[in-house]
Amino acid sequence: MQVGMPRLQWLLAGLFSLLVWGAGFAQAPHACVVLLKDKAGNGCTISEPERFLSDYAVEKRRRFHIPVTETDLPISPAYLDTLSHLDSGYRVLTTSKWFNYVVIGTNDSGGVSDSLRERIALFPWVAGVYNLHQIPDSLLQCWFDTLSAVRAVSAPPASPAAPAADTSDADSIWGASAPQIACLNGLSLHRMGYSGQGMRIAVIDGGFLNVDSLAMFGSLRSSGRLKGYRNVTEDTTAFFRVHESHGQKVLSIMGVNCPGEYVGSAPDADYWLFRSEHTGYEDILEEFYFVAAIELADSIGADAANVSLGYTTFNDKKQNHTWYDLDGRHSVASIAAEAAVHRGCIVNVAAGNEGEKTWLLFGIPSDAPAVLCVAAVNRDSAVASFSSKGDSIWMKPDIASVGWGTAFCDVSDTVAYGNGTSFATPLNAGLTACLWQAFPHRTAEEVIDAVRQSANRYNDWNRLTGYGIPDYAKAYHILKGDLTVDEAAEARLRFNCYPNPVKETLWLSLPEGSPARTVRLYDAQGRMLLRLPVSGTLMEIGFSNLPAGSYFLLLSGGGEDALRMVVKQ
Repeated sequence: MQVGMPRLQWLLAGLFSLLVWGAGFAQAPHACVVLLKDKAGNGCTISEPERFLSDYAVEKRRRFHIPVTETDLPISPAYLDTLSHLDSGYRVLTTSKWFNYVVIGTNDSGGVSDSLRERIALFPWVAGVYNLHQIPDSLLQCWFDTLSAVRAVSAPPASPAAPAADTSDADSIWGASAPQIACLNGLSLHRMGYSGQGMRIAVIDGGFLNVDSLAMFGSLRSSGRLKGYRNVTEDTTAFFRVHESHGQKVLSIMGVNCPGEYVGSAPDADYWLFRSEHTGYEDILEEFYFVAAIELADSIGADAANVSLGYTTFNDKKQNHTWYDLDGRHSVASIAAEAAVHRGCIVNVAAGNEGEKTWLLFGIPSDAPAVLCVAAVNRDSAVASFSSKGDSIWMKPDIASVGWGTAFCDVSDTVAYGNGTSFATPLNAGLTACLWQAFPHRTAEEVIDAVRQSANRYNDWNRLTGYGIPDYAKAYHILKGDLTVDEAAEARLRFNCYPNPVKETLWLSLPEGSPARTVRLYDAQGRMLLRLPVSGTLMEIGFSNLPAGSYFLLLSGGGEDALRMVVKQ
C-alpha cells in the first residue's frame, strides 16, 4: 500500500499487501518501535482530509465537528522508505499515523541488534527506539491525553431518522437468532425498520474462513454489503483461506440475513473485515496490528467496530501485562480503541473468557474507558462463569450480552451454538449500529451512554455484568428524549411463568395494565412453535405434547420484549 493513496482505493479494490514480506511464522519476529518526530513530506494537509479519509468519514467529522488534526495525517513516506531498507533481514511490520511510529522486525534469533538501534536513533527525525513492551508510561499517557482530547458535538435534527422499512408483522424471520436478540430487546429496533441500513461496521478479528463462498453469507455478498477486507498482519495467506473461522462466526452473528433460518443483529449494515490476529503466535506485536486495523476502520468512517479479541499474556513472558495495566492507558491498543470512539466509532470489545482462569479479569483493549466492554450471559440472563470479571475502579465490564449458548453460522453452512464473550460482543455491536441508524445526529458517545443507561442494573453496577443487559427499546426512547434514565429503570415489561420446570401446563401471570400483546414460544434452535394473543392477566400454555428440553417464552408489547427460558421435563 502506498502511504496516502488517494480515495482509499486499496480498500475498495480488496486485499493489497502491506509493507511487509514473508509467510506466516511459527514464532513472532523480534521487533522494536521507532517513534518519529514529525510527518515531513507526506504530501497531505489537514485542510484536505479527502486525501486520506473516505468521503463518508469526512462527512461524519464535519457533521459532529470532530477536528482533523496532525495525528490523522499519514506518516512520512521518506522516513518509511529509509526504515524499510536498513539492512537485509529487517523489515517494516506495521505503522501508525495516530502515534507516528514504525515497527520494524527480524527473524534473527538475536533480535534487533544494538548497533542497528543506535544507527536508527541517530536519524534526526527519530524521537526514540523502544521494545514493544517497554514504551515509557509517560509517553503512553501523553498519547492517551492527545488522542482522547478530540470530542464530537451533537448535530441537528433532534427527531429520529426515518426507518428503511417496517417489519412489525414478520414474526418468524429471525429464526435461531430471535431469542438472543430478544434478550437485549433488539427485535424492537428491527420491527421499527432499523436494521443497519447505511451503517458501516468494522470487524477486527482473526480468520474469516470461506466468507467469500459460504451460502449463509450469500445475501451479504450479493447485496454488496461486504464492502472490503484487509490483512494487516505479516501472514500472506489469502484472506478467506486462513484456517481460522473465529471471525467468520463473529461476522455471522451480525451480518447474516437468511429469513426464517438466521437473521443477524445488523442484517442490513455494510461490513469491512480486518485481520489483525496472527494464528501462528501470541505476541504483543498483535496489539500493534490492532492499532493498524482500527486506524483503517476510522479512515473508512466505521460507525461501529466489533473487537472479539483481547490481550493479557503472551508466549514471551517478558511481554505479559499485569492488572496494573488495565486502565486504558498502558497499551497502544487500548489508547487507539479510545481514540476511535472519540472520532465517531462505537467500539464494542469482548471482556474475555478468563473468569475461571488465573488472569480472572477483563483484558486489553476492553479497558479503554469509552468503549463498551461486553461480558457474557445466557438467553435466560444467567451469568456465564467463564466471562471475565470486572474492576470497580474502572467500572468494567460495561454491559452483558448473550455469549453462552449463542447461535451463529459455522463453516459447514449451518446454525451452531457456542460460548464466549467473543459471541456476546457482535450481538451487541450490531444493535448499537441499528440504534445509531435511528439517531444519526447523536454522537457515538451519546449512543454508548444510552446503551449503558438502558441496562437492567444501571443503578447497581457489579463486576460480573457491569450495568447489566441493555434494553434497546429503552435506549431508543432515552435518545428520543421521551424517557428519562430513572423512568427506563422502572418501565420494564414484567411477567411470571410457573411451574418452571414444567411438565404439562405453564401458567403466565402478568400485572394489571400490562402493555403485553403477544406471547411466542421458541425451541432451543430458535424455531417459533406458537404465537398467541395476550388475554387478561393469567393465561395457560400447554407443554404436554412437547419433548423435554429448553424453550424460550417471548412476551411483546408496548414497543418492548421480555424473554424467559422454560425447561420442559
